[in-house]
Amino acid sequence: MTYDSSKKGVRYLFSAIDENIAAPRHIQFSDRNIKPTKAEHCHLYFGDESQETLLKGLDNWPTYYKSDLSGSDIVHDVLYHH
Repeated sequence: MTYDSSKKGVRYLFSAIDENIAAPRHIQFSDRNIKPTKAEHCHLYFGDESQETLLKGLDNWPTYYKSDLSGSDIVHDVLYHH
């Protein structure tokens, strides 16, 4: 993906096979890295509409961090990650 800021990223798309599943039907994973590297955080997008709809969601970035990071580590990542 190329964002409006010209930054690039990758989202991996997964969809449930069972249409009667109680969990969200579609999930997307992104660590915003294009090549293999150690990720400090990741973003998960999920919903029932469609993968295309999730790909358009660019104003909400649900962010997940490793549980052993300190609060100051997370603040630093939020303020300075690219």
